[in-house]
Amino acid sequence: MKGIVVALTPKGANGFLATTALSLFVLGIALILGCRNLPHCEIPYKIAPNQTGLLEFTQATCPNLSMPLKGRYALYYKLDGYYQNHKDYRRSVDYNQLYGVVVDSVSSLSSCGSYLTDFDGKIYHPCGAVARTVFTDRYMLFRDREMREIIELDESRSAICNRNGAHWLFKNPTVTEQRRSHGKVNFWLQTNQMRQALNMDKPGVGEGVENSHFINWIEPSSTSTFKKLYGIFEGSKDMTSVYVSVDVTHPIESVVRKSVVIEKTSALTSMGYTMGVCYVVVSLVILVLATMGAIHTYIEKLYAPPPPPKESHGHGHGHGCGHGHGCGSSNDDDGDSTSHGHGHHHDHGSDDEDHGHSHNKGHKGHKDHSDHKGHKDTKDHNDHKGHKDTKDHNDHKGHKDGDSHGHGTDEGPNHSKKAQKRRPHRHG
Repeated sequence: MKGIVVALTPKGANGFLATTALSLFVLGIALILGCRNLPHCEIPYKIAPNQTGLLEFTQATCPNLSMPLKGRYALYYKLDGYYQNHKDYRRSVDYNQLYGVVVDSVSSLSSCGSYLTDFDGKIYHPCGAVARTVFTDRYMLFRDREMREIIELDESRSAICNRNGAHWLFKNPTVTEQRRSHGKVNFWLQTNQMRQALNMDKPGVGEGVENSHFINWIEPSSTSTFKKLYGIFEGSKDMTSVYVSVDVTHPIESVVRKSVVIEKTSALTSMGYTMGVCYVVVSLVILVLATMGAIHTYIEKLYAPPPPPKESHGHGHGHGCGHGHGCGSSNDDDGDSTSHGHGHHHDHGSDDEDHGHSHNKGHKGHKDHSDHKGHKDTKDHNDHKGHKDTKDHNDHKGHKDGDSHGHGTDEGPNHSKKAQKRRPHRHG
């Protein structure tokens, strides 16, 4: 089966790029508007480290939240000005440790940089800037200001982690391996402080590198402003307000703006807005490329030299045979014209009776001319090229009309001799 070859012209390529850019732009705008129209509310906070604060999500503070809260809602923490996308920050992690390998050699962990060992020289497990700066502020939800009625948050791995992420390969070392390497390796995620900060004792949340909050933090964001999913809760008909208790254990308020976001869950939640922004940016880049291509094509066409005139070639070859003075041939090739004439005339007779005979073998004259149609001059033509009237013409020049038979042939002089041999005798 032959392959299909598609010839893409510059005009077609520019049209394809423009169509793709417009499609992505429309899709991106639709995603952005769709995510913004979802019921949501964001409240920033700036609480001193090791202190607890209370955030109120009510109809007065959150007009975009339709009260009462019905259905499923998501709780996010949002950071503005935190550069998780910096290349040095993103590279400062060792995935072998995250996959359950206990590394007790410093030379094998060069990617971790300054976040490699503690004050005692023990290797952090896991090491690196990404793991060591895990976000540890804690959030608890209540129905009332007095914080007497708790709203349960689902913080499990299956609820808040990306189901297609690489975190499903994350694995903690076995207890035996931890005891064996305890003198060289610091398993800092297993301390009581981190267990409490990351809610490891709650069902389904996980411990160590398998903790859901740790996993969400390890997956770096593409921008300096991002939000991470902290938990999911169910609304009800009588839920007209939500109070969030914040326990600050991650002191970065001086350089980073912190916020808590409550948003109704949907298919566009979380990644929808980010994807919309990406689509818009990519569409603008493609549109710029298409515009540059169109301008280049126009300029190239404007200053292109005119095409050379087409050359015409004509070729003609004509033959004519007639009685009386023979055959004529004309050959015209690219404007050059050559004509050839050759004839034989025999006149034998008297005043009383005149008999003339002309013999022609097979009458090949016309056939020969037909066979050589379109070719250049044949040998017989070359023999007679440029000659004027032949001897037979001169002999009969000025004769009156009489009973005569003449026939042109391509056989030339040979035919003339044969004709003379068969000349009839005149009877007196």
